[in-house]
Amino acid sequence: MQSIIIKITTLSNIIFAENSGDPNMVATKQFIPGSAILGLFASLYIQRLNLGKNGHKDERFVRWFLRDNLIFTNAYIKNSADSKLEPCYPLPLSIQKPKYADKENNKLLYDLLIKEVDPSIQTKTINGYGCLKNGSAFISNVKKQLNFHHERDLGTGTSREGRIFNYESICPGQVFTGKIIGGAEDIKNFLSLFPAGERILYVGRSRNAQYGKIKVEIIPQDSKEYQGDIEIIDSSFNGNEITMTLLSDTIIYNEYGYPTTDIRYLEKYLSDRLYDAITIKNSFTRTDDVETFRGIWRLKTPSEVCFTAGSCFVITSKKNLSGSALIEMQKSGIGERSGEGFGRVTFGLHKSRELQLFGTEDIIPQRPSDISEETKKLIKNIIKNILTTIVEQMAMREAAEFKRLPSKSLIGRLESLTKYMSKEEFLSYLSTENKEEKDSKKKILRKTAKRQLEACVNSRESLNYFLSNKNISVTNLIKMEEVSNFQFANILNETGININELESDYYYKLYFKTFFVYMRKLLKKELFREKEIK
Repeated sequence: MQSIIIKITTLSNIIFAENSGDPNMVATKQFIPGSAILGLFASLYIQRLNLGKNGHKDERFVRWFLRDNLIFTNAYIKNSADSKLEPCYPLPLSIQKPKYADKENNKLLYDLLIKEVDPSIQTKTINGYGCLKNGSAFISNVKKQLNFHHERDLGTGTSREGRIFNYESICPGQVFTGKIIGGAEDIKNFLSLFPAGERILYVGRSRNAQYGKIKVEIIPQDSKEYQGDIEIIDSSFNGNEITMTLLSDTIIYNEYGYPTTDIRYLEKYLSDRLYDAITIKNSFTRTDDVETFRGIWRLKTPSEVCFTAGSCFVITSKKNLSGSALIEMQKSGIGERSGEGFGRVTFGLHKSRELQLFGTEDIIPQRPSDISEETKKLIKNIIKNILTTIVEQMAMREAAEFKRLPSKSLIGRLESLTKYMSKEEFLSYLSTENKEEKDSKKKILRKTAKRQLEACVNSRESLNYFLSNKNISVTNLIKMEEVSNFQFANILNETGININELESDYYYKLYFKTFFVYMRKLLKKELFREKEIK
């Protein structure tokens, strides 16, 4: 088998969507999936040969793009510590650092697959992509960005009023490298159809908007035999134990044709491939569900459970393992859908029990520096809608705490006053002394009404005191426990929105409107119950 290097430079933000758990957030993978690269060249092939919708009738198209005769690997971020086009790979899950390391030891890593550490040392996984070389781990970061967008109504094609969502995307100006692997004849024919050089193409989500522009460069390699994504072992290896590391997500089927992450089926798969009884002695694994988008279907593929990239194992056999057999697995990959980059594997990667860390871990996604006034308006509307719901719920909850409610007419009057008066006018009304001057035009709280408010109490205070001292402001609202999870303070700070723009007086009026409407309903129920008893 031989290989071609695919160098991809991002010219704009790009998105390869994955589930984030947030309905208002579209997260992105931090690499360019092999399925996307396969789709790119499949589309170019159809255009070049003018196949239209009949690609499945072309024998070479079927072999290259449907039957895995060509393997399109994931393109990972380029190793920043290497001037060549060497890619980084997902770091093995077993490589961890002390959770509470001091400044002197914050670069020390342990490979727990081959070394047990003192139980008193708590460790955590290193996230991101890197290269392991000569006792060192070189980390390279993928820079990402968050952008705000309108939520669109799919029926009308227009934006929905006051609704936005976030796009997380890979920033432009970054280099990713992957490979196309295949037999010598297939690679030769591929290069004759797609000669070396640069092409401007579009991938990922929202290609018709501002996303997805990339520069793709095809770089032929010499005709030497391809040995694997990471060349560590050679055909002379002849031991009965070795480490196996997954460089991409890997899908294994059980005997019924369903994906599984049961270690027993992985052992069975390896035993069948190596013609030997394989046992997994130790492992660090993580599982996930994987699904991709098929452009020809305009649909996602069915979700399949898989071992995630970075999972690693120590495998043993009764007989000595053959180095040439392991290299064949490195070439073709393991498991299902290998043509889309799944199942990339390497053997013998874990050698150093302790490693030195170079570089830093994941970078927090950047928010755009220039947020438009329209976007700020949408953000304010979203915050306003959430605070409105919380204020209404709080008003009903606190109204229900009061006993010996005032008369229906007094509750109705208070509701009307809070609707038309400002906060200052309403407080003044509550505190005005009862002069009962017939010619006075000033609204005053009469003695009989005040007595009702004093008689109405909750477990702490009278309704009169409660109304006079209740403070509803945006500053206080965003500090509430049920609001703090939304992190509105951080959002306002990052977007440059002044908290005074969120209309505190609006929430004050809303609170008491809801408070008195609900209290009137409670009084009606109370009177109805008393009537039934009589």
